[in-house]
Amino acid sequence: MTTSAGGALPEPLQDIVEAARANEVNETALLIIDDPRLRSVALVWRLVPRAIAAEYCGDIRSVADMWDQLQVDTRDVARLSGLSEIDAERSLARLIQLRLIYPDGTLSRAVQAVLAKSLKDALRTTHTGGRQ
Repeated sequence: MTTSAGGALPEPLQDIVEAARANEVNETALLIIDDPRLRSVALVWRLVPRAIAAEYCGDIRSVADMWDQLQVDTRDVARLSGLSEIDAERSLARLIQLRLIYPDGTLSRAVQAVLAKSLKDALRTTHTGGRQ
């Protein structure tokens, strides 16, 4: 297996992910603001065990090929996100279709920014006793 939660991809596969990052559509990241299921799956994505069997690596030419070969147990996504299996599976599929997550466990830059701002706002609210 070539990657797992927190593991790095082989360089040729990482190059494919980086090429896809160059074509990100930032506006779609706004969808996670109002959808707590998408946000929950995005938050735990890097922790989800995932792998690509080594024998398929030579056949991968695109991020879509990576997703086709990626092995992810949606029960892990559900367990980590606190969602039902069906909600976790649907949210994962939607994040993939919107190109908001990558097979290597990373998030689009826009999603990272949205989540960072959400965290900052939540911490500010917590430290000010709900006053902003």
